[in-house]
Amino acid sequence: DDIKSNYYESKMAAPMENDRSRLCEIECTVVTGFESIGAKEVKEKLGVDVVPARGKIIFSVPFIDVKKVISLLSFSTMS
Repeated sequence: DDIKSNYYESKMAAPMENDRSRLCEIECTVVTGFESIGAKEVKEKLGVDVVPARGKIIFSVPFIDVKKVISLLSFSTMS
């Protein structure tokens, strides 16, 4: 049993609680013309760079901050 236990422990990924290096790319849709408002909200609330495009913005956040994305109010959908 000890051999099996050690084998599985060595194959497990490290916890991500404090890992800010792994990013999740988020794409949010917004009413066309309001991209700058959505980008400003993301920069203020999440402190990350934003790539605006027509009707959407794209940004990356650390996995541990993904839950904060639902606090954004300027967007129709998020994926």
